[in-house]
Amino acid sequence: MIVFEGVSQIKEKLKNPVITIGNFDGVHLGHQAIFKKVIEKAHEIGGVSVVYTFDPHPLKVLEPDRFFPLITTSEEKERMIEWIGIDVLIREHFTKDFAQLSTDEFVRTILCKQIRAREIFIGPDYRFGKGRKGTTNLLKSLGEDCGIEIGILKNVEVEGKEVRSTMIRNYVMEGKMKEATKFLGRGYTLRAKVIKGKAQGKKIGVPTANLEPEKELYPRSGIFAVKVLLKDRYAQGVLNIGTNPTFPGKGFSLEVHILDFDQDICGGEIELIFVEKLRDEKKFETPELLVEQIKKDIVQARKILR
Repeated sequence: MIVFEGVSQIKEKLKNPVITIGNFDGVHLGHQAIFKKVIEKAHEIGGVSVVYTFDPHPLKVLEPDRFFPLITTSEEKERMIEWIGIDVLIREHFTKDFAQLSTDEFVRTILCKQIRAREIFIGPDYRFGKGRKGTTNLLKSLGEDCGIEIGILKNVEVEGKEVRSTMIRNYVMEGKMKEATKFLGRGYTLRAKVIKGKAQGKKIGVPTANLEPEKELYPRSGIFAVKVLLKDRYAQGVLNIGTNPTFPGKGFSLEVHILDFDQDICGGEIELIFVEKLRDEKKFETPELLVEQIKKDIVQARKILR
């Protein structure tokens, strides 16, 4: 996949580009359906499939007080888009100046003259241009003037619910990982750096890796069965998110006990794939009772992850 950091980097004409435009946070099943349609049409006309997206997220620039944690980092989004099979990713640096482009300027200058789109596929809720004033009907009208065909695709539904990034974010924060997986089409992932902790887990016979996550979206608290991607293999794990109330004063943390693993990985990076919530975090009267529960958690996690 070719990656352009903005349309200004496109020096040679793209061949019959079929494109889609959006933020695509999460690259969920709805986004994937649009990407597949773009790829299908590009193959049909002998062109290239193009995803045109923005970084940072426009809301972070225009209304930072309303900004929310994202499902995917820019790097995760790029990897997923490439994995799906898109030929070209255009990642436009979003600024307040860029946000001032009128609907007409955006279509005629960006889409027509610079990308030279042949066909564009979008969802029914797509908005564009200054103040998000551009609608799908306006895009159709402006596109026709430039000879661009516009395809408007229906939102994808899972179990009668429209697949939306907002819903997935809420599922993740609430710890409803099985529901998030259904709408993402894969398990929610979280990359993290392994940092030095207080070794409290090691003291009770359950060593944990203390984590510093690279993004802010994860469940508020709870115990989870997770897959752990190490350097060269997947392992199974039990993740604790919360304040670990059995040991007062510890503070909020993310810690993972990696099953059948005893190497020191402090300073390294791992990736967690959330599979299922095991239980809520709770305070135990003694460390021994906590250890008994952790053993039960491990047994349950093995059954889920096998």
